[in-house]
Amino acid sequence: MEINNQTKYLLRMSAVAVASALAVACGSSNSDFTTETMTLRLMETTDLHANMRSFNYFTAEEDPKFGFSRTALVIEQAREQQPNHFLVDNGDLIQGAPFGDYVAKQLGTDWLASNTHPIYRAMNLVGYDAANMGNHEFNFGLPFLDASISGAEFPYVSANVFHFEDAEVDADGNCLTAIDDHYNGNYAEFFENETPYYDPYVIVSKTYTTDQGREVEMQVGVIGFVPPKIMGWDKSHLECQVQVADIVKAAEYYVPKMQAAGADIVVAVPHSGLSGSEGIDLPDYEYDYLENTSALLAQVQGIDAIMFGHDHLDFPSDKFAGFPGSDVEAGTIHGVPAVMPGFWGNKLGVIDLSLQLTLDGDQVVRYAITGADVALMDIDETQGEQNEDPRIVAEVAAEHDGTVEYMATEIGESDQPIYSFFSLAGPDLSVQLVNEAQMWRGEQLKADGAFGADNDLPLLAVAAPFRGGRNGTSDFTYVPAGPITLSNVADLYIYPNTLQVVKMTGAQVIEWLEMSAAQFNTIKGGDEEQALDSAGFPTYNFDVFYGLDYDIDLSVDARYDAYQSEPARDTNRILNIMYQGAPLDLAQEFLIVTNNYRASGGGNFPGVSADIIVYEDPEETRNHIQNYLEYRGANAGDDGIIRFELQENWTLTLGDSGLAPSNVRLTSSPIALNYVDAHSHIEALNEQNAEGYEIFRIQF
Repeated sequence: MEINNQTKYLLRMSAVAVASALAVACGSSNSDFTTETMTLRLMETTDLHANMRSFNYFTAEEDPKFGFSRTALVIEQAREQQPNHFLVDNGDLIQGAPFGDYVAKQLGTDWLASNTHPIYRAMNLVGYDAANMGNHEFNFGLPFLDASISGAEFPYVSANVFHFEDAEVDADGNCLTAIDDHYNGNYAEFFENETPYYDPYVIVSKTYTTDQGREVEMQVGVIGFVPPKIMGWDKSHLECQVQVADIVKAAEYYVPKMQAAGADIVVAVPHSGLSGSEGIDLPDYEYDYLENTSALLAQVQGIDAIMFGHDHLDFPSDKFAGFPGSDVEAGTIHGVPAVMPGFWGNKLGVIDLSLQLTLDGDQVVRYAITGADVALMDIDETQGEQNEDPRIVAEVAAEHDGTVEYMATEIGESDQPIYSFFSLAGPDLSVQLVNEAQMWRGEQLKADGAFGADNDLPLLAVAAPFRGGRNGTSDFTYVPAGPITLSNVADLYIYPNTLQVVKMTGAQVIEWLEMSAAQFNTIKGGDEEQALDSAGFPTYNFDVFYGLDYDIDLSVDARYDAYQSEPARDTNRILNIMYQGAPLDLAQEFLIVTNNYRASGGGNFPGVSADIIVYEDPEETRNHIQNYLEYRGANAGDDGIIRFELQENWTLTLGDSGLAPSNVRLTSSPIALNYVDAHSHIEALNEQNAEGYEIFRIQF
């Protein structure tokens, strides 16, 4: 197990400490007080996404690179190293892997009335001190979430989710109260008048031992936050039920209250990353419900440590070298110790706070933080169940076996493999199949007249490669030729998104595609080694349109930067865009079948927001994909084999630049070596990078 330590010494005092210091100054002589030292180890898990075991449900095989059953062993080792410890989880816990879907969809809320969610049974065994909500906690709705966390033997916090009281709902359950009209961002009154849905913070009393052997009581304050965009991402579950506040504004309101209530230190646990928040600082921030705010929280007075997540990245790491306010050598953001431990339980985040205690007899009157060591502790990735915590394996065994059995259900048979190994290099069947299913569903809705006055508008569909290697070499869609099972459907579409339809003009579609084209680096000529795709642009934002033909010119800079809805440059990468064999009419209106994440503004695509939604389907997109495959199978002929035909509707080009690059590289799964020969413009280099990704060369 590798431990990466980063160290930074600093001096910070809690408000209680400051008040105590003032009392000392006004009262007794300093000679009446003694000083002792202590280390407090803060530990964090985040973005576990229901990966309780080191098991890939898509391939039905062990995968030792992740899993809470391995993280639990690291937690125990970390506790053995430092007996003064405090453990938090930072959300995105109950959804993600098929295990979470099985509990939510096959067992359900009623089952939880008499059973504890297996994830919480496992976490209770390990012994958490507090936990925060992530955005994916809300994917299955509030009743399921509330029933799930009722089994947690530790407190939950979320400081920016509130009840939506007195909301008006029609007979069909549609919300009639506009949330903006409800409080209109008036924070001066909002926090005083609105009721938190969960406890905004918790102060946990812990008994610790100083370096000198004295037992002391310490009040550890934990405050949590969720991305405000949950109101769009899970609108169908949350509208008229809850409302959200800006993360930073909530912190500025509640942190002083935590200090006044006796918190000796304040630990912020935001399910909120750093990506896309460069260059935004207090006091200029205008409280605009930013998704990633951890760098801003580090500037809020009174926060002593930040344990964050959501980005599925490591902090500290070279990834954030040069990020404004960060010091990756020290493990700090704006001087505050901070950690983000990856995803799926592959790491444990650790912050060791060095404390100086001032005591009046046996009574601690002041805590001062004099230093901090920040660490990322890796799990043991050695193959074998013996490297998993046997308590966790046994605790989740029944639901694990149920998930494996359920995911093996066959729904059809494919004539060819379906994979996302090269989804950034050209048209890809794994993305096309999702688009076909969405278009199929859109045509059904059209036939039913579901779009009202817009029913005669032409349909397009858009989807992205959700499994494009973001979370490791096994994070690619891979469905071998032959039987298609429910696990394959989940492999094709890993999120419980619902289908939604938006209305846009041809001109707006081009801007959507221009943002999508920010996936790629600008390609130069010559022999220089260069990466095809931009590391800062996740593949789930690389939207591919179905129903259009177009080129993406990588010889020019991207028009948009990731997550920025205004053009960064007066450039255009999208060329030769055609609809039904003719140049796209910029004024033509289209209905576009997409998902609730994108339709509600996820990714900050230009012009895409809840205002243009014309239809919201209550069913998950995965259900439509399953139904589509079953339909194709039932109409596939006597042998029942579905025969797919890849549509070559988009191309990466270098336009008229005349550039001739010879070393443009793409990383993918080692399994991709088995299929590279089917792609004439992709060459295997038969070498891997440090993370184990296979390296390929792209020809233009």
